[in-house]
Amino acid sequence: MDSDTLFSDAEDLVAEFKKNIDGSFILDPKNEFVVNERDSSDGLFTIRYYKPRIEGLFARIERWTEKYRKNKMACYYQGKYHYPFWLD
Repeated sequence: MDSDTLFSDAEDLVAEFKKNIDGSFILDPKNEFVVNERDSSDGLFTIRYYKPRIEGLFARIERWTEKYRKNKMACYYQGKYHYPFWLD
C-alpha cells in the first residue's frame, strides 16, 4: 500500500504531516508538506504516522515498513495497548 490513506472500520486515515514548534506545517524544497515519519530505534523499520481525516478518534496509528524486505505492518494504539496487523 503506497497510498497516503489507510482505512479503519469507522473512517479513513490520512498521513500526518510534520509541524514546526509554532504549529505551522514543514514544507520541503518543492513547497510540499513533509510526511511525519521516522526510523525505529533499531533502524530496521520506517514508521509513518496517520490520523483520522475527521478529528474525533484519539488514537495513535502507525504504519511500520521493513526497510529491507518492504513488508508493511500497521499498529493501532489505544492507551497503553497496541494492536499490530500486517498489511501485505
